[in-house]
Amino acid sequence: ETSTTSDMYYTRRGSMLYALVTRWPTNNTLSLQYPQPTPETEVRMLGLTTPVKWTPLYSSSTSTTRRSSRKSVAASGIVIDVPLLTPDILPCQHAWVFAMRGLANVL
Repeated sequence: ETSTTSDMYYTRRGSMLYALVTRWPTNNTLSLQYPQPTPETEVRMLGLTTPVKWTPLYSSSTSTTRRSSRKSVAASGIVIDVPLLTPDILPCQHAWVFAMRGLANVL
């Protein structure tokens, strides 16, 4: 994870995984090692209506750690592009939740 464990929490309900973040991600990107994305993965930030962009995170054993295309190599995590939000449209001021579905390791 890009944050210490006290800044990041996971919970799930059914096939939906929720990542709760208590510190705004540096450079508006959030790298998570637990979620294993598939081509069907969808990420949403609670409080917003549109899906959030993401890319697979690959381990250091592959040639790059982040690739723009989804390869057949299994991803070792996910990189979420956190939307640029102004204070008046932030869903919350203290914590932010990203809901993920279509993950290989959450059925």
